[in-house]
Amino acid sequence: MKIFCDESGYTGADLLERAQPYFVYSGIKLDDKATGEIKNYIYSNYNIQNSEIKGKLIVNNQKGREVISHIFKRYGKFARIVFHDKKYALAAKIIEYGIEPYLTSSEIFYK
Repeated sequence: MKIFCDESGYTGADLLERAQPYFVYSGIKLDDKATGEIKNYIYSNYNIQNSEIKGKLIVNNQKGREVISHIFKRYGKFARIVFHDKKYALAAKIIEYGIEPYLTSSEIFYK
């Protein structure tokens, strides 16, 4: 059994980066047989030049998107994806670190 994880959209503390307003984290749990099937399918249906399969190289053309679609249809039930709007994350941080400490302290919030 193997677990694979990856992220996209990480911009560090810059949660207002206009070019990447979202953060995505994904993971998938597969057994060794499924992992081998996926690798063989990709290598036999798509021209991979090096040993590491990079999604950004595959998604930029129709053939690559067809390969990804096939893999998701077959193995997507084993995947989990978390999608965050960074503006929401920023608002949550403001509440958690800027407002909540005052609400839980004995001080009056509006002073």
